[in-house]
Parts: sequence; C-alpha cells; structure tokens
Amino acid sequence: EILDILKDKGVPATFFLVGKNAESYPDIAKRIAREGHSIGNHTYSHRSLIPLSAKGQEEEIKKCEAAIEKVTGVRPVLFRPPRGVYTAFARKLLKNERYTIVLWDVSAMDWAELPPDKIVERVVKSVKPGSIILFHDSGDLVTYKGGNRTSTVEALPRVIDELKKQGYEFVTVDQMIFLSELMETEEKVNENKNGGFEGR
Repeated sequence: EILDILKDKGVPATFFLVGKNAESYPDIAKRIAREGHSIGNHTYSHRSLIPLSAKGQEEEIKKCEAAIEKVTGVRPVLFRPPRGVYTAFARKLLKNERYTIVLWDVSAMDWAELPPDKIVERVVKSVKPGSIILFHDSGDLVTYKGGNRTSTVEALPRVIDELKKQGYEFVTVDQMIFLSELMETEEKVNENKNGGFEGR
C-alpha cells in the first residue's frame, strides 16, 4: 500500500530493509528496486548493534547486504542503524565497506500507532529544508515484524500533499547526499574565485 501511494504521488523514497524481510518478501523488495526507490541496509534481524560483539555486528550488516543483493541485485551503500544507535566498531566497518550512515531528523512516530491526524501534524510541523522523514512499514519499537500500519497508510498521502503544497520536493537519501556534496563543491569554488583560501 505504501508503494502504491508513492507511485500514485510520483514520490521517490529510501527503504532501509531488514535482511530477513527482504528474504521473506522478495516480491516487495524487487518492486522497491524496480520502481526506482533507493534501498539501504537496516541489519539482518533488526538487533541493536550496541550489545553485540564485533563479529555479531559485522554479521548483522554483511548478512543483510547479501540478502538484499541476492533478492534485488542492488548492493546497498546506505545504512540506518536500528533505533539510531551504533558503535565505533560499526562506524569503522561501515566506512571501510563504503557505506554512509543515515539518521533522521523527523520521526512520524508511526511505530507507536498514533492516529493519522497526529502523524500528519507531527511531520508537517517538524519538516524543514533538508529533512529526512522516518516512516515505518512494519514493526514496533522492539520488533521488526507486526505492528499496525493503517495510520501510516492514511497519513502518508496527506503528508505528501501538504508538503508539496508548501513547495517541498521529495528525493531519495542518496540524491540528497549527492546534491549537498554538489552544493559544498560549488561553495568552495566560489570562495576560491573570491580570493578565499582553501586549506587541507
């Protein structure tokens, strides 16, 4: 239903997939890729990285990567840690594996099964240029399965319409990263043209 809404509204999104879900629902994972959305790594079983050993953390990340690649043909380069927490080991591993860690600044809090009106109000009130909005397609605070997403499905088209009305455009996270890097490069070029000095 979420994919149907995004298709109807012409909005690209970034899906951070749990490896087990990619394996359990390969048709949905393939559809996400086929319809031009970005796919990121969200660990294999949605376990928090902090209590895991270094080997356990690496396994969660690499098993998810393999599952996504096997099902979709896409090797993810974005990583969203469950609950937004990660270790120094995970940060170093992800950097070595050429991943970008992605967090968010606006949460729909839909995992708490808020009413649609509350989700819409919360998101629209909090968004600013460059925001990354976090929605969920399943799960609750602890688990990656289950949860009732009826409110998400009702709120999502309303959020999209309201933000479009305010002049916002929707891009995937990797497009956002690319655009921000372009802007940084342009700023440095302009500084140098204006006699600025760029040190290393």
